[in-house]
Amino acid sequence: MNFFNPFSLTFWKNLFTKDWQAKVGSLVVALLLWWFVYSQTSVQRAFYIPVQYINLAPQLVILKTNDMMVRVTIQGRKDRVMPLKNHQIRVFVDLSSASPGWNTNQIQMTTTELDPTMSVNLEKTTTILFVDTLEVTSLPVVPKIIDSLEKGYEIEAIELRPSSIILKGPSTLLSNLQFVETVPLSLKGVSNSLSTNVGLLLPNGVSALDIPTNLLVIRVRPIVSHSSPSEER
Repeated sequence: MNFFNPFSLTFWKNLFTKDWQAKVGSLVVALLLWWFVYSQTSVQRAFYIPVQYINLAPQLVILKTNDMMVRVTIQGRKDRVMPLKNHQIRVFVDLSSASPGWNTNQIQMTTTELDPTMSVNLEKTTTILFVDTLEVTSLPVVPKIIDSLEKGYEIEAIELRPSSIILKGPSTLLSNLQFVETVPLSLKGVSNSLSTNVGLLLPNGVSALDIPTNLLVIRVRPIVSHSSPSEER
């Protein structure tokens, strides 16, 4: 009488050698069935795609927009949806008809090499943005001095070369500027004249059309005390 003994050598030998062709065939069929079920499963996947703003006239600039990325969902067979890459989806806004001020434009989408059976959904279809005109202007440059000289010294003269800068930027931003400051320069403990290049503090969206640094020359001298006639006697 044979008893089932999983710890016997005969049991394990028969497990792998007895009717092995049938067992291998059953395993292959099971794997094929699993793959068929897996590939036919429908899934939904989300992609976050950057928005491209195209065809904006060169004299215009986008000043405000909240839509830098949009969510795209794709549903379809799992084996076809999961390998998809972001570069297969393009999201863009055509600004060829944009004008200064607030604009409402349609968000458009194109895809490449997508199975036609897939369902593609662009979750946001319109965007609101503020467009401004680009202007060029010249503004004076003001040095920004912080901290104090060494005790007993004073500033004799300050010279900035050049004393103005040509800027390009949105008219809304430029209209609020009366001058441009330099990067702060500390005079803490300074007792000698100095000459150094300083950068400019420009608002975001505004750029300098000429050299964005200025030569700052500061002449320092000792403080001379003048005695009164009564003190001299």
